[in-house]
Amino acid sequence: MSAELAIAKQIKSYGMRLIEDTKFDAENMIDASDDVINSGIVLPTGSIISIPYYNKENAVLKVDVSSETFIFPDDFSTTGSDQSFGNDVAISDNYYVVGAYEENSVSGSAGGAYVYNIEAGTHIKLLGSNIHNGSSFGRSVACTDTKVLVGANSQDVPISNGGSAYLYNIDGSNEQIITPSDITNFHQFGISCSMSENKMVIGADRSDTNLGSAYIYNIDGTNEIKLLGEGGNFGYSVANTDTKVIVGAPTAAGPLGVEGGVCYIYDIDGTNKITLNVPPGTYTNLDEIGKSVAINDEFVFIGNPGRNEVYIYTLQGIFINTITPSDMQNASRFGYEISVSDNNIIVGDFAQNIIGGQDGAVYLYNIDGTNEQKIIPTINVTSGAQFGASVAANSNTLIIGANHNNTHNDGDGAAYKYDLKYTF
Repeated sequence: MSAELAIAKQIKSYGMRLIEDTKFDAENMIDASDDVINSGIVLPTGSIISIPYYNKENAVLKVDVSSETFIFPDDFSTTGSDQSFGNDVAISDNYYVVGAYEENSVSGSAGGAYVYNIEAGTHIKLLGSNIHNGSSFGRSVACTDTKVLVGANSQDVPISNGGSAYLYNIDGSNEQIITPSDITNFHQFGISCSMSENKMVIGADRSDTNLGSAYIYNIDGTNEIKLLGEGGNFGYSVANTDTKVIVGAPTAAGPLGVEGGVCYIYDIDGTNKITLNVPPGTYTNLDEIGKSVAINDEFVFIGNPGRNEVYIYTLQGIFINTITPSDMQNASRFGYEISVSDNNIIVGDFAQNIIGGQDGAVYLYNIDGTNEQKIIPTINVTSGAQFGASVAANSNTLIIGANHNNTHNDGDGAAYKYDLKYTF
C-alpha cells in the first residue's frame, strides 16, 4: 500500500476535513464518498477536497468472514505428518509469519517458518542454518516490517535443549543466531518470543533449574537483560512494547498460594516489577493464568484457558475486566492464545467442539468485552484442526493458526487469513 493511499484512509478514519491536496498528484485517484480510493475519479494537484469520515469510537471492528483465505505453502515438507504449520503466528503492518515447529524439511521436527507479504500474498521459507532433528525451529515467531524472530527452544547447539533464537531481515537475509550468555542444558530458550520496533523479548521457561527466565534485547540482539523468574514456567509467554514487558508463569504459585499462574509487568530495562494479583474468584491448580499474554500502550491482556477467561489490567497493574465467551463449553480452552489490535482483543480457543473434538474457534471483542463475534472456518474444515491454536492481528488483517488441520496431510496444519473492517 502506498503512503499516499494510507494517508487517505487515515483522513477518512478520523475526520471530515477540508484538505489542501498537496500530498496527492494527478495520478492518484481519490473518492470522496465511501471507499476513498476509486480508479474512476481523478483530482488534479491543488484541489480542495472534503472527505467523509466515520469516528472509530462509534464503530465496531468486525471480521469479514467472506474474505476467508486458506493458507498453506506449496514448498512445505511432504515427508511425514503432524508437522504443525500454524502452531504460532505473528503479524506486522505488511507481513505475517507462520511457524511450523515440527516440519521435516531438514529432518524430523527440525521445524520451519514462513514469512508472507500481506498485499502480494507471496512468501519465503526460513530454515535455521544449524537446525537438526528435533530443534523445534518455529516454536515461537515474531516480526516487525523489517525483522523476523524465530524461536527454536529444543535446539542442541551450543548445548543440549538449550535453545536458540534466529533473527533475520524481513526478506530472510542476514541470519543472526541468538543464545543467552548464561545458557545451560534444558534452558528452553525460544519457547516464546515477541518484538516491538526497537526491542525483543525471548522466554526460557526451564532455565536456572526450572526457575525460568526472559531475556530482553535490542532489536539487533545486543544489550541483554535477564529477568529471572521464581518457577512455574516463568517465560512460557512474553509480550512487549518499546517501554514495557509482560511475562507469564502459568503454573506458578500466586498470591493465594495456589499454583494457578502468575504474570509480571516490567519496564523495558527490567526494573519496576509488578506482580499482578489474581482477579476476584476462587482459583485452583487447574488454572493457567498467563498461558498467553498480550500488551498495547495502555493495557495488558492475560489468558487463563484453565478457566476459559481473559483478564485485562492497566500497565500499572490495576484489574479492569474479565472476558468470557457467551457459549462456553466445558472442554474449551478459551484464552489459550490472545492478540490485540487497536481497541480490540482476539481470543483463540483451539479445543472447542464444532464438528468433532478440538476443532476450535476464535472470538473478537471490544476491549471492554462487548460486541462478541465468533469465527469458525468454512474452507477445508477438518475435525480436530485446532483452529485458534494461534492468533495475530493488525488493524486490517487477522491470521489464525489451525496446526492440526488435515487438508494437506494428517496433522500438518494450516492458517487462515481474514480482513478486519469497521462497521457503523
